[in-house]
Amino acid sequence: METIHGIYVPGLGDDKPRGQDEAWSVFATKSKTLASFSPQQLGKILSIRPLYDGRVPLADTKIDGAHEQTIWTFGHFLSIAYAVSLGKRHAIQFIKQS
Repeated sequence: METIHGIYVPGLGDDKPRGQDEAWSVFATKSKTLASFSPQQLGKILSIRPLYDGRVPLADTKIDGAHEQTIWTFGHFLSIAYAVSLGKRHAIQFIKQS
């Protein structure tokens, strides 16, 4: 069991994939947290998603009331790399408009 600053992080160093119970717990926490946001707060969120991500289901990137942007990439790592390098222009424009 590996930790970061003494805090156990599920999945860190584990050879087994995340269990369904743990994944559902994360999803439920996200839903409860987003339900507490006002429409104005949700409008300040930009959800960037690729055309396809093998790790995160695209339905999980959907946040009702938030702005969405689809980038023309495939894969988890490549999409993150693109979004924080070549694709950062869109996020910067969104921040400046807010």
